[in-house]
Amino acid sequence: MVSVSDETTPSDTNLARETSLGALAKTATLLLAFGGTIIFGRILGPTGYGGFYLMLSLAQIAQQGSNGWAIAGTKRFSEDISKEQRREVVGAGLLGALVVVCIGALVATAFSSRLDSYIGIDGALGPFLALLVGISFYTTLEHLTAGRGLVSVTNWGETFQTLFAFPLQLALVLLGFGVVGMGYGYALGYLLVIPLFLYYIDILPALPSRAVVRRIWDFARYSIPSSFLGRIYTRMDVLLIGLLVGQAAAGYYEAAYRISIPASFIAAVAAPAVMARTSEKSSKGDSVSEDLHNTLSYSAIVAIPIFFGALVLSRNLVVTLYGPAYADAALLLIGLTFYRVIRTQTRILLEFIQGINRPDFVLKLESVAVVVNIVLGVLLTLEFGPIGVVIATILAESIRYVGFIVVVRNWVVLRDLLPTQLAQQSLAGAVMALAVGLLVDTFPIHSWWELTIVVGVGGLLYGCVLLAISVQHRQLVREVLSNFDVING
Repeated sequence: MVSVSDETTPSDTNLARETSLGALAKTATLLLAFGGTIIFGRILGPTGYGGFYLMLSLAQIAQQGSNGWAIAGTKRFSEDISKEQRREVVGAGLLGALVVVCIGALVATAFSSRLDSYIGIDGALGPFLALLVGISFYTTLEHLTAGRGLVSVTNWGETFQTLFAFPLQLALVLLGFGVVGMGYGYALGYLLVIPLFLYYIDILPALPSRAVVRRIWDFARYSIPSSFLGRIYTRMDVLLIGLLVGQAAAGYYEAAYRISIPASFIAAVAAPAVMARTSEKSSKGDSVSEDLHNTLSYSAIVAIPIFFGALVLSRNLVVTLYGPAYADAALLLIGLTFYRVIRTQTRILLEFIQGINRPDFVLKLESVAVVVNIVLGVLLTLEFGPIGVVIATILAESIRYVGFIVVVRNWVVLRDLLPTQLAQQSLAGAVMALAVGLLVDTFPIHSWWELTIVVGVGGLLYGCVLLAISVQHRQLVREVLSNFDVING
């Protein structure tokens, strides 16, 4: 990480370097969090494990008012404005988080008994409110840090949150606090990272003027409902499964969901930088297509091989990592990895649209996707069980993708939105899956170390095939290495 001054802007940052540093942070987070989820999944079992993630999902949805307000603040923070106006934007963001926490506390207290019943524990109100406070202030400051273009800092913040939360959660669980302890430990992890973001924002908050609030509201009137809809959309699967099937089925889903997370971390790292850079460039009238094309080209570079790998290894992955009790998660894993391939593209397009100051388009498309996801999710889950809601999500995400493509074509030509690198990555992934499938048929997996070897062989084969068939990917490797002075030029 690097120091930052008030003069630092998104265009001053190196997108490839920030994405690479962020990817390293995401990898570290993945290793820490993944180990934790396996431990907690085995200790708590599917029911308790699912109950925690139902509570976390509800807290994440409840704080989307502050998240949408912070997104609007980030848009204004990244524009060409004065230092005093930036101070007011930071102040407005913190006030928004405080308002959301107060409203959420009142609503949650009024429905505390229903909260306990849905999550499957007594005393869910306390850890739920702790999560609401931690997530609200954490995400507000995270967005403002990204507004400087420092996406590597925000991703290392996520790593530190996981690093802090894990031992706290483990200690509380071992002391017998179960799901309640999981909630409090996770919330404390968020709060302990807040000083990091305050340091890199490097601006003291100020009471916002009416003019600044109005400027933020012009964007927030779209980003707040879009944020709610987006979070409902991304967590609707587990919420519907918890409601229609039960906490244990939610545990199966969450195990598959956690295994699939690495598929989207490149897009998750790059997306905030795309919004910040697009926002600044578009406010100056500069071209915005090159960054979008480059980011779309490589945002699925990890998601595609993970999907192909899941086709041949899903049951081995789930049973080896979480235990035989989670075997029903295997089919869910295949569906979720395919969903994440599409998601890598829609996430980038969404941030681009917000960066060009058209959150109204995002709101419309999010509304359609949520309605499709809920209606089909209920119908297909009642008919086919948990896999039904995953199918519904894939269909809804496909609708979002097509819709975003149609919108973005007003600013970017179609060939920039459908890069050839995606086809090259898919070919390499298919070759890898075929080879890994033959390997597993010949040498069945019975242990962790055997699974690790097979996954490593698959990853190495994917990388070799991709570099052999694609000059673009060879150039990308050289660029990344040169950014870290591993090679010259």
